[in-house]
Amino acid sequence: MFAQAFAAVAVALLGASGVTKIIDPLPSAGALRQASLPSSPSIARLLGGTEIAISILALGIGGIWVGLAGLMFGAFTIFLLVAMVRDLPIQSCGCFGKDDTPPTVTHVVFNTVAMISLFVAARGSSGLIDWSVGPVELLLVASFLGAGAYAAYLLLAELPRLRHR
Repeated sequence: MFAQAFAAVAVALLGASGVTKIIDPLPSAGALRQASLPSSPSIARLLGGTEIAISILALGIGGIWVGLAGLMFGAFTIFLLVAMVRDLPIQSCGCFGKDDTPPTVTHVVFNTVAMISLFVAARGSSGLIDWSVGPVELLLVASFLGAGAYAAYLLLAELPRLRHR
């Protein structure tokens, strides 16, 4: 149960992160450039669109799409670890469309737990949300996902800034 709930929140955060990359691709493009990866605003927007699509499909259909979301979090974890080990001058990992969300150990831990939760949840054949429930239950699930994604955002983007004050 925990894995599926955490996976759903992680997927909601993945979709929100994709939206920020489409709106402002420059932080993501800059992070990719600093890591010597192919980078441009178009590539960052493509990454964002992929995140949104996988997020929607994982929530709605499940199965392999949840596993693909897990692979994305695994790739993000590797990116963060490489940036931290190489001490790359990255001011932002690009996740939230901000210039001041550097890679942190907290981010690595969150992404690793998200990846594991998504792989566990991918074993189920249905989506991360049971769409057959009534509208009140769906509203509660949507509220939980929104609150969980916002809490994860605060943990990953705002907490590091508070620590450096």
